[in-house]
Amino acid sequence: MSRDPTAPTPEEDMIPRREVDEIIRQLNEDMDRRVTARTRELRTANERLLLEMDERVAAEERLRESEELYRYTLELSEQLVWTASPEGRMLSASDGFARITGLSPDADPHECWLATLHPDDLERATTNWRRAVAAGQLHSGEFRLRMKDGTYRTFRSRAAPRRDEEGRVIRWYGYTEDVEERRISTAARARAEELYRLAARATNDAIWDLDILTNEIHWSDSASETLGYPGRRLGTTSFDWWKDRVHPDDQITAVATLDDAIDHGKFRWSATYRFRRANGDYGIFFDRGFIVHDDDGKAIRAVGAMTDFTERQRADQELRRMQSELIHVSRLSAMGTMASTLAHELNQPLTAVANYLRGSLRLLENEAGPAIAEVRRALEAAESGALTAGHIVRRTRDLVARGNSTTRPSELAKLIESAGALAFLDEHLMGVSHKVDLDPETLWVEVDRIQIQQVLINLIRNAIQAMQDQPKREIEIRTRTVSPHQVQVSVADTGAGISPKVRHALFTPFQGTKADGLGIGLSISRTIIEAHGGKIWAEDRDGGGTIFAFTLPRHDPPAEK
Repeated sequence: MSRDPTAPTPEEDMIPRREVDEIIRQLNEDMDRRVTARTRELRTANERLLLEMDERVAAEERLRESEELYRYTLELSEQLVWTASPEGRMLSASDGFARITGLSPDADPHECWLATLHPDDLERATTNWRRAVAAGQLHSGEFRLRMKDGTYRTFRSRAAPRRDEEGRVIRWYGYTEDVEERRISTAARARAEELYRLAARATNDAIWDLDILTNEIHWSDSASETLGYPGRRLGTTSFDWWKDRVHPDDQITAVATLDDAIDHGKFRWSATYRFRRANGDYGIFFDRGFIVHDDDGKAIRAVGAMTDFTERQRADQELRRMQSELIHVSRLSAMGTMASTLAHELNQPLTAVANYLRGSLRLLENEAGPAIAEVRRALEAAESGALTAGHIVRRTRDLVARGNSTTRPSELAKLIESAGALAFLDEHLMGVSHKVDLDPETLWVEVDRIQIQQVLINLIRNAIQAMQDQPKREIEIRTRTVSPHQVQVSVADTGAGISPKVRHALFTPFQGTKADGLGIGLSISRTIIEAHGGKIWAEDRDGGGTIFAFTLPRHDPPAEK
């Protein structure tokens, strides 16, 4: 069999097969490279996807936590959160709205809001909301909502619009909160502040508030006028501003005592001192304050008021002067009513003096021994009569003399004796007898001697006149101890007693018991006794008559020199 001349030889056939194997090998290598690269890309993408999934899970967890925190915050704050459409219709509301109003959570929130609005607030609230929606501006309003128990409470609502990229409103977000307690407390505070301002104006006091930590004093609006700085609002000053205006002689009375009260945990402080006004004059002020402490007991604040006592002190001084004048007039009046008695009593010892002197002159004409002895006795009798008259004159002069009221330790028995010497001058003519019963424990008192003598004389003379028409005319003066610091003196008579018509006004000026009296004797007596820290009263005497009694401050006997 012959070979086809056109067919390739075996050697020639091996060459293309080697090329194909090379191509196949190259293709396999290229395929491996691509698979490896793609696998790497897929692995990277898978890792990225797993990471993104973890991040998404974490983000969703954070979102849930944020939503829970937001929900808890709303529940704790008791705020009602809501949303509304761009046209202003409420779309949703938090669960709290249904809880406090008692309405169904599935009901239309906008209709529920309108239904729970107070009728008197409906028009105002809706108009205010529509105006904000139309303008696309922040909304704020206050209105009353009906609660599930039928009562109304005050709420405040705020809202803001959310806009898209072109500035158009796409949603409203807002919240509503209960401000009823805040409204009540605000109204109460406003009333308290108004009362404070009115009280400050009515009392004309300078109200101050001292911050002890900063040493600053906050003054009320009325303080400038009270302290002598008209037309200027003091506002806030330093503590030294006040301290520098306190009179130097009153620094201990005012500043030192305030510092002591603050340093020693005291709660109250008061002082009276002189304060320099803007014109340089000093006014007299009564200052008092309350000190506030923290939980550790440290003083942190003091609040008080300064009251101007300048005019009051001047008035008190004038009143004391007038009282002194009235007391002096009363003594003169008493002496006027006793003038005839004094003339009679003085006439007797003076007549005796004149008789003894005339007799002595006649005896001296005879120089015999027995005559000299008679002259001596006559002169001694004349001296006694003159001394008696002198005592009466001196007691009368002391009683009517004008002088300042001064208290000093006085022996009560001598006071009663001196007053009785004048008051009982005419007792023998009036058919009156008296006795004195002294408690040995009531020997000394702290009084103005002349003024207490005046009281005793007035009571004794009243007692004598009250017994003019009585068959029994006896006066008893008694003393006794009523407490470790007071003694009681009483003057009892056997008169007709006190009429019920005048008993209630017995010590009232110009309401006397005698038709011919001025009606000021008992009133002045009460003024004197009360000025000594005592009291005076009248009571019925057993068996008929009246007892006038008064108390005086007791004093220990002075030490013997």
